[in-house]
Amino acid sequence: MDSDNVIAFPSKGEWIAKKSWVAYIGVGLIALLLFFIAVPVAWSIHWIAGLIVLVVSALFVGYRVLLLRSYELYFDDVGIWVSSGVFPWEQGVYGVKWRDVDSAFWTPTFWSWLFKSYSIEVKRRLETYSGIYLEHMREVMRWL
Repeated sequence: MDSDNVIAFPSKGEWIAKKSWVAYIGVGLIALLLFFIAVPVAWSIHWIAGLIVLVVSALFVGYRVLLLRSYELYFDDVGIWVSSGVFPWEQGVYGVKWRDVDSAFWTPTFWSWLFKSYSIEVKRRLETYSGIYLEHMREVMRWL
């Protein structure tokens, strides 16, 4: 069997980046809408409806925060990898092997420098739509 076709999850190598605080702004806005608009409206209808909306909103916001925290970009001797997932059945790793990397770059802007939040793209050669693209990542300067 050809070793290039064997599916093997890479071991954790050198850590490159995780999500920046800027990625959590969207979750914070959703939490504000849910907890300060949806819950009071549901509570005014009936206290059980308000309690259900409160619990579902808390679970949703908690899941989104844990999902953002789970994103990790790292590299090892095989390639560059992204791991994410909260629950065991959704945890996974994808990436690009070193032999397939066409280019890797990040776009520095004033806002990315100010907020320490960068977009990273690793393109795969010979393929247009595959590779790695991550937004709102921190600690990218150490590696690039």
